Amino acid sequence: MSCHDIGRGLSSVVKVILEKLDSGEISANTARDLLYACRKGVHWCDGNENEAMIQMHQMRCGYCLKKLSEGDTIYSLYDIPHSFENEHHQEIRAIDAKIADYFLCSECFDMQFDTIAPGTGAEMRKYIEEKCSEDCWHFKDWRRPWEIDE
Repeated sequence: MSCHDIGRGLSSVVKVILEKLDSGEISANTARDLLYACRKGVHWCDGNENEAMIQMHQMRCGYCLKKLSEGDTIYSLYDIPHSFENEHHQEIRAIDAKIADYFLCSECFDMQFDTIAPGTGAEMRKYIEEKCSEDCWHFKDWRRPWEIDE
């Protein structure tokens, strides 16, 4: 059984990191490193990464950290074909290690995947758009009311 408390606890840390990023107190590089640590920190107690990242999950790019709006597209590192993921396992792990969250805007998605081979990002985005529900690749605020700053 997974531990939800560690994810919820780290979510409060993620929220502070994003506030400091938005106010200019920390750089995007520093924020990305801290956010990645929060995402991976849940594994100390069998937690869920998405619970820790709920303050930005599918609402910000996991690399450039820009805020997204209704209608913006965002692509998951893990919606790519399993055959491609198996073939390029090490490269995908290297991408994962550079990002704060596994949802990326189209520009960052392309930039990361094009390190594997030019044009791979566009090819993977096309696959996601054809095979996955629009909910998977469009901005969506997944937070519950008590997780939202008023």
